[in-house]
Amino acid sequence: ADPADGVNLAALALYLSSVMDRHQEADALFRKAVAAAPNNGDILGRYASFVAEVVHDNDSAEVYYKRAIEADQKARVDNAENLGKYAYFLHAVRGDLHAADELYRRAVEC
Repeated sequence: ADPADGVNLAALALYLSSVMDRHQEADALFRKAVAAAPNNGDILGRYASFVAEVVHDNDSAEVYYKRAIEADQKARVDNAENLGKYAYFLHAVRGDLHAADELYRRAVEC
């Protein structure tokens, strides 16, 4: 396996964060994963969730959620997980119920 592969880097980052509580190392690996695969909606979505839930940087998280959904659209994929997580973020963090409703509905239709 390629050690610079974005998918592998993101998987390791997720493990380090969720299992080992090594959040700074996970953040560095997520950043490498995003740099290695800047148009991968799965990686962008996972990093967005990490940034929102672990780093608590809501403005950056929103940027990554939007990038994830945009990447999915360019790949002609509707990723229910990315749509649903961003919808939750919009209603729980931003209080934007209208936008959240639209994204939840799109996620259900996937």
